[in-house]
Amino acid sequence: MKMIGKGTWVYWAGENGMRWRMQLGIVNGLPTIHAIQYSASTENSFKWEWLASNLVPDYEVTTGIRKMDDMLGHKYEWRWYTYNDLPMSRPEEMETAAARFYSKTYEVQRRGLRTEITFDGVKMGYFSGSFRITVYEGSDLLRADILASNNQPSLCYIYRGGLKGFAASGIDYINAQRKRQSIDLGDGAGAGANAEYGRIVPVRARNRTMVARLEAGSIAVFPPPHSFFFARQLEINLGFVYYKQNRDGCIALGVRHSEQSEYYETLSSKRSWACYNAPPGTVQKMAAFFYLSSGDFEASYAGTMAYTRGDCFKRLDGYKTMTNHFHMAFSETWANDKAAQGDKSAQGDKSVPAGKSVPAGKTAPGGESTPCDKSAPGWIKLFKEAGIDIVYLNDFHGGDGHENDNGEVRIQELKTYFNACRAHSDGSFLIIPGEEPNCHIGGHWNLLLRKPALYSRTRGEAQPFVEITADGSKYYHMGSPEDVYNFLEAEDAIAFLPHPRTKSSEAYPDRYKNSKLFKSKYFMGMGFRYMPADLSFKRLGDGRNFSTLDDMNNWSDHAKYIMGEVDTYKKTYEYDLYGDFNINYVKLPDMPTVDDCSDLVTAIKNGDMFVTTGEVLIKKFVVEGGSVGSIAVDLEWTFPMDFCEVVYSDGEYIGHNIIDMSDRAPFGEATINIGFPGGMKWVRFTAWDCATNGAFTQPVFL
Repeated sequence: MKMIGKGTWVYWAGENGMRWRMQLGIVNGLPTIHAIQYSASTENSFKWEWLASNLVPDYEVTTGIRKMDDMLGHKYEWRWYTYNDLPMSRPEEMETAAARFYSKTYEVQRRGLRTEITFDGVKMGYFSGSFRITVYEGSDLLRADILASNNQPSLCYIYRGGLKGFAASGIDYINAQRKRQSIDLGDGAGAGANAEYGRIVPVRARNRTMVARLEAGSIAVFPPPHSFFFARQLEINLGFVYYKQNRDGCIALGVRHSEQSEYYETLSSKRSWACYNAPPGTVQKMAAFFYLSSGDFEASYAGTMAYTRGDCFKRLDGYKTMTNHFHMAFSETWANDKAAQGDKSAQGDKSVPAGKSVPAGKTAPGGESTPCDKSAPGWIKLFKEAGIDIVYLNDFHGGDGHENDNGEVRIQELKTYFNACRAHSDGSFLIIPGEEPNCHIGGHWNLLLRKPALYSRTRGEAQPFVEITADGSKYYHMGSPEDVYNFLEAEDAIAFLPHPRTKSSEAYPDRYKNSKLFKSKYFMGMGFRYMPADLSFKRLGDGRNFSTLDDMNNWSDHAKYIMGEVDTYKKTYEYDLYGDFNINYVKLPDMPTVDDCSDLVTAIKNGDMFVTTGEVLIKKFVVEGGSVGSIAVDLEWTFPMDFCEVVYSDGEYIGHNIIDMSDRAPFGEATINIGFPGGMKWVRFTAWDCATNGAFTQPVFL
């Protein structure tokens, strides 16, 4: 129903018996939340308490121009997949504009268990559209969005946004060192003694969550857990939430990105500052989430963190969690640390010349890592706290070794790598000594072995394919695509393509889709990463990821799979990983070891895994073919769900059978049955929640 003016009340049931109501309207063209109230009563007559009042949107956008990567000779139509583009480094192309509101009407719409209140008349630089408030039955969440599109040919952007008008006495958050931090805002009206009115104050809050103290409760603000974070290659916390003190004695709360990379000056990843793509006509959803609470900081913080399971990947019986693609120069760092302690046991059979060091760059505020013990790097404790069982590393990338050596130096560096991984692996945590060789076949590729093996990326003119070392070990030399294939065959290993169709793999797998390697089962498939970022996506994998996966399976006579990847560099214990991470749940009864990853490689080759951002879990997945096929899936989720689907193809046409799940309450479980037409070549399943968090299975050939 459409409304004019003010006075509409929206009611909904929250968590743990809490009742909420909100009054909305328009004041001088400005969308306004006149009141947010709660009642804990379970009786028919409610006593309503005021949490907040007179809240209005607070948004601005900074735009740039998306361009091709001239160094790689990109085509203009590839600009949306460009990775090494720094729009914010071209200030002459940047424009910042605050949102202006000319609302005349608003519409209240119930969809499933959510209520959406959408106001017309929003202008923000090149963007125009609407402003929306969404609440969810069974949840204490409130979502604020600007939904806007543009007609420019190559626009990219970042945004800052939320709500203003909170009468807060202070701000509380957890800092990078996991200590509670408080900011006093003065007399309870938000006007601190040294307030700089209108200044955006970024807060480097752990878990991307900040809580404002209100007279009758508290309210947390946080960005969408994953879709908010475009690829940066490091998980440094740049202050993704903010507050702003206003002259009316109240504050604004919201989410934001930095216009500068900060801390990246000496890092190879400084080229990565991708921003969001905004192709013309797409509706960009610029969201900020709020968690409403009648309690204090602890209540708001705990309530918020429940939606990301405490920023932790939940254990599932029969599965191990595996994260993939890290350039941490782990072996070099480990060997240097051992050498500094006077311990030469870190090396292989003898001392090895040091490789070129990887610049460490600056670290986030808080300094160097806080190790979990005197010997383990801080990142290991960080990964364990996140519920990660298996870490697949990619050393010798960017200068931390003699990657093109094909003699004794390479042998010793590999042996050091294996020893480093053994030193910090045990029955509950495994570090796999993997690599991204990127040689001979075109584009980038990853290598996953069943057991440690000696190999080089180059082959001298007189070198054999297999050389026998003094201790009787095989030492492979790869000098051609055929050598790569023969090496994978000899070790029954797998190769897969990271970041396909972008970032140095722009033309792949298309260019080698007819090759012997691609057609073999040694070529597993591709890596998944939310890249490029586009806030019009319904799925994090829309565009490049899923279109490539579907094409590969239409080209192939057997299933090609997709593995979640992260692709980042060194990190410390202070890093905030969760927003940039996804995880692979691999079916494994027991933990593999550095010296025997056979069960892991077999499971991946068989597609016995699913990928998730963490909030949605696929506990069971069964496909039945026939004249009409069906999929049965056991799902578990935290955020209110949005939809799930079966994707299917006959080898050419790709179809989607979508089930609306907006009628599902948060923190739920269900068995979902979805049909698909007969005669299909393959099918796969995906599920997504209201924050674009999701999970998906591997394709199944029928």
